[in-house]
Amino acid sequence: MNHPSPERWSMIRGLFFRAVEVAPSERAAFIRSQARSDSVAADVLALLEGDAASATFAENPASAIGLTSPGGAGSSRTLEAGSMVGGYRVIARLAEGAFGLVYVAEQQRPTRRVAVKVLRPDVTSRTSLIRFQFEPEFLAALTHPGIAQVYESGVLPAPDGRPYFAMELVDGVPITEFGRTLPLRERLRVLIEVCHAVQHAHSRGIIHRDLKPTNVLVTPDGHPKLLDFGVARLVGNDGRTATPAGFSSQLIGTLAYLAPEYAQATAAVPDVRADVYSLGVMLFELVAGRPHLELVGRPLNECLLAVARTPGPSLRSAVRGADADLDLIVSTATRAEPEGRYATVSNLAADLERYLLNEPISIRRPSLGYEIRKLAARNRLAAGLLLTGVLSTLGLLGWLTAERRTSSTRLVAARTAVDSLLSDAMKRLNSTPGTVETRERIIAQIEGPLERLLSLDPADATLRHNRARLLKAKADVAMDRGQWKLLEPMRRLVVNELEELSNARPSDLTLRAELATAYVQLGDAFKNGGQFVKTRAWYSRAHAIDQELTTLAPNDPSTRDDLVWSYLRLSDLAMSQGKQDEASTLADQTVACARDLIATAPHRPESHFALMTALSHRYDLDLASLPGDAESRALTESLEVGRDLLRMAPSDRGYLHQHAQNCIKASHREVARARLDRARELLDEAAARINELALGDPETWRTLTLQSYLRYSLAHLERAAGNPEAASHHASQARDIAWHIVDAHGSDHGAVIDAVGTIYRDLDLDFSPDHDSIVRAEHTRICHVLEQLAESASPPPRVLASLISIYRASPVPDLRSAGKAMALAERWVQVEPDSPSAKIILGEVLLDAADESGARAMWRAIHPEDRPRDGALHERFGR
Repeated sequence: MNHPSPERWSMIRGLFFRAVEVAPSERAAFIRSQARSDSVAADVLALLEGDAASATFAENPASAIGLTSPGGAGSSRTLEAGSMVGGYRVIARLAEGAFGLVYVAEQQRPTRRVAVKVLRPDVTSRTSLIRFQFEPEFLAALTHPGIAQVYESGVLPAPDGRPYFAMELVDGVPITEFGRTLPLRERLRVLIEVCHAVQHAHSRGIIHRDLKPTNVLVTPDGHPKLLDFGVARLVGNDGRTATPAGFSSQLIGTLAYLAPEYAQATAAVPDVRADVYSLGVMLFELVAGRPHLELVGRPLNECLLAVARTPGPSLRSAVRGADADLDLIVSTATRAEPEGRYATVSNLAADLERYLLNEPISIRRPSLGYEIRKLAARNRLAAGLLLTGVLSTLGLLGWLTAERRTSSTRLVAARTAVDSLLSDAMKRLNSTPGTVETRERIIAQIEGPLERLLSLDPADATLRHNRARLLKAKADVAMDRGQWKLLEPMRRLVVNELEELSNARPSDLTLRAELATAYVQLGDAFKNGGQFVKTRAWYSRAHAIDQELTTLAPNDPSTRDDLVWSYLRLSDLAMSQGKQDEASTLADQTVACARDLIATAPHRPESHFALMTALSHRYDLDLASLPGDAESRALTESLEVGRDLLRMAPSDRGYLHQHAQNCIKASHREVARARLDRARELLDEAAARINELALGDPETWRTLTLQSYLRYSLAHLERAAGNPEAASHHASQARDIAWHIVDAHGSDHGAVIDAVGTIYRDLDLDFSPDHDSIVRAEHTRICHVLEQLAESASPPPRVLASLISIYRASPVPDLRSAGKAMALAERWVQVEPDSPSAKIILGEVLLDAADESGARAMWRAIHPEDRPRDGALHERFGR
């Protein structure tokens, strides 16, 4: 058998990964246009065809899970004990799979036992060979403690020439066997670890497809290890469909955990929800102590029918007294239709975590009675009252009023329960995903009961604290709606309430921390209007509190964490004002504080996130002032910290988002240095992170914005590589995503402006023959969108600034209008007379009209600290 050379293998691998990003209908043409030879194109096409074929279990059940006929005597030829495979001495044969024979072997340096997988001698399909070589490539990308590690790969010496790879030898037992003697909570914790490992694989674009207890071994110290990604993900279809002798038990064992769509020839190609199903079946078995389906001894066709037609398992039917929430988690994970399951494995894991913490699970319809039962499980003080049903509905308020006259002791206990319930709800509200309308409904449901409770006792500190949190949530909604005129007074109400509470309870450090956050958000409201002096005043107040709390609680990582972000905020503000030296000094303090935080709390993910973000900001600052390589060190370290962080917390959306951004930034740096291969690797890494974000929240504007930025960066790379057609293709995709953001998030002005900026930027990377007509159409559409947003009574400044920019300098002559630009700038100053940004823009429009005296008046009207350090006004009057 001929094996690809390393150079050829690199070409096949690289083109394969790029091709999977292209729409299926366009892949063949893309591959033929990018391949360096027809034979390379043929190999990549064969790989993609094999990948698609492997998804349909019902048409070829044996090969769909990696089982093919041994083909006679060939499979019996195995390596003898004592023979060498690279640097590994074979001890014994361990297992046999569709493509490989697995051996226990011993490595000399370092001394350890490993598992060595060698291509079966009877596998002659070139597609199967290449797919076997893909397995260690994928495994090498899965750097997670819950996934068996690959060490190295190689090729046996001639004349054999078969590929092999060495990986971690896991000493463990199947998860169901390990869990037999464990308490339920410990069994669930082990499965949650498995979920995190599977989600990590999904984030790298790999679906396991063969999750079952024998592929999840638990080590003696209680940690699970995921095995055998190759059979499931890298399966090929070499034409052998019979189930071979000696493999039937493995096939039946696999079938019991396969999702129904594998057994349906007409079903859609399985996705990550197939792994969700398999995990749900294992969850059932861990809790019930028996398999969901008993298939041993039944014919294969019967087994397939059972998989396709048997309803998902019912925990309550199998286990007397099973918890309703746990039963709902199992039934949701194992729904027959993929659409009814958890969308991601991380969502399943999150609900299992909530179950263990006695918190409401995401798939349960919310109700006050359910919330109260969960609160009772967490709060022993309230349990006696709550579980008797006294506080089961909103009628609790009437009950409290009556009890005020008869039983102050019970009233205090009940009030404690209600305060806890409201506090819990307010905390969750601030992190509730979904639309603005959803959050508004939640606020309305909380506001009425809260005000009625306050009418019973207006001085109650806990209720007033919750009212401040409610006001904050309402201000957040106003910001999302672009109601900028309302934002500043609403933020002031929060500040006033928290200041009064904090003055009355000066020793309450939690309250002081919330007050600092309120100061920051009020400062943000002024910053949005370009009022940097007022912004600095509020940021400085917050910074003083953060310093105070760090002094009072020096060993509390959360206070140190707040101080890092405080320095970062002030540095960013100074950079916005053009105060480069001050910004640089503050950035250095940010990084130093973040390093101290890591030294104090090295195992805390938040510590690593603070350092990663601080270093990324340091890079942004350096990039603006230092040429050459000087700015690269901070970003390089930020990337390293980010990778360590994601090993600690692989599913955190904030961490994924920041690291993806850093990878894209770094790719631009590498393109500038003509290191295009490295740039492509960084964009592949960014794509993996963004794909994981998209698995959970595909329609959030932050995720979509990242996807658009990634496509733009790919276009930037392809232009540098001399591929104008590919650059135009990626730029077009970036614009399509940006327009989707505009269509889906039209009420979120910030999202729309970011999307419009993306479209502007990407037009520079369009090299299509009809470039001019595309530019005209896109600019006209952008102008129309912004004009609609500007029609509101108080349009946000970014909308006005963007629209004025079009009127002043659009490449489409028909859209340029000095009169419209002047009218809009004058309107902005009238609406926001204290806004330096408005005066700066009006001054520049006056310069366009050759009205130098009017422009000079605008320059003089701006506070010195709010004056820009660049731009037309500074160029004319700032020296």
